[in-house]
Amino acid sequence: MNTRAIQKTIDACTNAGGGIVVIPADKNKRSIYLSGTIILKTNVTLLVDKGALLHGSTSMSDYTTIEPFIDGANATRGACLIGAKDENNIAITGEGTVNG
Repeated sequence: MNTRAIQKTIDACTNAGGGIVVIPADKNKRSIYLSGTIILKTNVTLLVDKGALLHGSTSMSDYTTIEPFIDGANATRGACLIGAKDENNIAITGEGTVNG
């Protein structure tokens, strides 16, 4: 489970004024990073390298509800793999895969 390491890096980037958090790929094999909810912060880019896979956990207990909202079917939702609340200048980039 890589959630804490990824979030710790995002938080450190934020404290430094922003930057790029890389989900790296091993050039010799597919790199898989299992994660629960990751919260992006202002001035942070999450870059998923080509060949890297950010894979959402299959356990709902690994997810955080950021802010419940009601979708078109009047169902309350809110848990997510990658989220942000009241942040700006954020991005998800790269040629890797995010499988939520």
